[in-house]
Amino acid sequence: MLCIYSGLLIFKHCFKRGMTYINTQKYSDRIHTEVEACLHHNWLVIPVGSVEQHGINLPLSVDYDIAHAVAEWLCEEAGYVLAPGLTYGARSLSNSGGGDRFKGNVYLDGGIYIKVVQNILTRFIENGAKRILLLNGHYENYAFLCEAAQKADYLKNCNIVVINWWDILTDDYMIKQTKGRFCNWEEEHAGIVETALEMYLNPSSVKGKMCIEEDGVYKGIYSSHIDCVNSKTGALSSNIGATEEMGEQLFIKIVEEIRKLTKTFLELERKDNHGNV
Repeated sequence: MLCIYSGLLIFKHCFKRGMTYINTQKYSDRIHTEVEACLHHNWLVIPVGSVEQHGINLPLSVDYDIAHAVAEWLCEEAGYVLAPGLTYGARSLSNSGGGDRFKGNVYLDGGIYIKVVQNILTRFIENGAKRILLLNGHYENYAFLCEAAQKADYLKNCNIVVINWWDILTDDYMIKQTKGRFCNWEEEHAGIVETALEMYLNPSSVKGKMCIEEDGVYKGIYSSHIDCVNSKTGALSSNIGATEEMGEQLFIKIVEEIRKLTKTFLELERKDNHGNV
């Protein structure tokens, strides 16, 4: 059954790619009298990204591009509600996104970012949201998003889930899909995975040839004065071998796995409520 569903999903996405998602419920399209019913017993999905340099081939919008596309298609397929996204994110670090060494990054300081996200989540909860999915596309956002979620749901009346889209993909799957060229997620900045996804989702935004071969970075090290990035381009690993077809398969898999995860959370929630009656 899963294979049949996957095939249909791929067909529908190929057919609709580049077109408007006409069935997606968008929070911002509602009038105020419709908000409560729109959110009742449904997931509100908030795509989260950044404005961050992605080497010499990819645009500053990559993190948000991927998160928003996954969120939009997830809402289209599962009937969830798509919230306006958060384009700006937290500061890039020197051993992940390149920090401030490269031009283009626009970010919020960590404390401010937590407050911004906390305020947005609180307003959604006040408007009736019971389940919120923060779908993240920028590595440095994660800890701040979790902190904001904990602070926002102080009454414990909303299930807030924070997901990095890459965390639902196993290393074995990634090695198979990239024909062994996948390194690890710590070095997957403007690498083969992000390049493939951007080639599929926004092919006109990918510049130049796939010619980046980097040595990687010092993982788990931060220094305020010593540059820890072994990169001349802003990318942290090679994107050689990335294809549009690879991006398509990865995108479909990401949507499938996140949809399954949200269903699992609903089942666990029902069991918990039944047990607490």
